[in-house]
Amino acid sequence: QVVLMGHSKGGCDALATILLYPQLQPKIRAFVTVQSPLGGSPIPADMFDGGFLSVAANILKPCDPRALADLGY
Repeated sequence: QVVLMGHSKGGCDALATILLYPQLQPKIRAFVTVQSPLGGSPIPADMFDGGFLSVAANILKPCDPRALADLGY
């Protein structure tokens, strides 16, 4: 068995993996997240609604916007 750990979005991605692939659950002894926005974060909304953080969204344009949208509420 393994202990699965994730930080920030890594914790969200690890949780999604556990839920999407239930056959892995017996192999996981524990699941630990550190500073993961499991309930969502206001930052993606601020970046896409023209607010203060929309400037940062322009910097991240080469990135896939779905990566940020996943962290929304």
